[in-house]
Amino acid sequence: ALVRQQPLLRQYLDAAVACAQRIGAQRGIAVVIPHVPPRAKRVRLARFLFVLKRILLEAGIYLYNAGIAFFRSRRTPRILASDYWRNIEPILSQLPQGELMLFDRGEAFKAGMRNLWRFQVRLFNFSSFSIRGRKRERAETQRLFEERWHDLRRNEFPEYSFGNFSLRPLMVEAFEELFMRVVPQTLRDIDGAYALYKALAPDIVFLRASASLQTHFAILAYVARALDIPSLELQHGLEYVGPNSP
Repeated sequence: ALVRQQPLLRQYLDAAVACAQRIGAQRGIAVVIPHVPPRAKRVRLARFLFVLKRILLEAGIYLYNAGIAFFRSRRTPRILASDYWRNIEPILSQLPQGELMLFDRGEAFKAGMRNLWRFQVRLFNFSSFSIRGRKRERAETQRLFEERWHDLRRNEFPEYSFGNFSLRPLMVEAFEELFMRVVPQTLRDIDGAYALYKALAPDIVFLRASASLQTHFAILAYVARALDIPSLELQHGLEYVGPNSP
């Protein structure tokens, strides 16, 4: 199944399994990958409970956001943040005023009610605002991606190998996942980001990372730039990922 915001995680796991099986075959070691098929009733029950919890969560967040907006006056700067609370709180504590719109809604539990009220924290993500008006444009863009992928696969997709081991089947599977399943979700997230910025009008966007398997970081940054909203990634580690690495 597609792992949201980590689109190629399944391909990483498949690659690890393929490597283990190849090394095992070379050394005469049997590599066994157990497969336990889920029970149909259990799958249906899990899906129902997930949907129910999601509905209750969204309703609770909507009422909470409405309460903050009603009882607290608007302040500046308006900060949209996708970061850990431990990184956000020291910055907010130095601001004489301001309000926070938190993208990583799970971080609200780490902030606590006192800080949620103090910094007027509201909770949003890409699905917080309607994007139905863009459905036709997304479908057309998705069609163009799919057509290009089919052309590439038939005529232009090169051979990849490591030693005498062909990587082409794994590459085809990875690109198939990207073009056929990840692209539609990414297009929805891009439209969701535009709707988010239009509704909230943040003054600045705080991001935990720019190079990540989680696609929402790049989407938030690129859409913010398109709308002339500054985005900021604070130095938080020593990893070097290229000339533009912070």
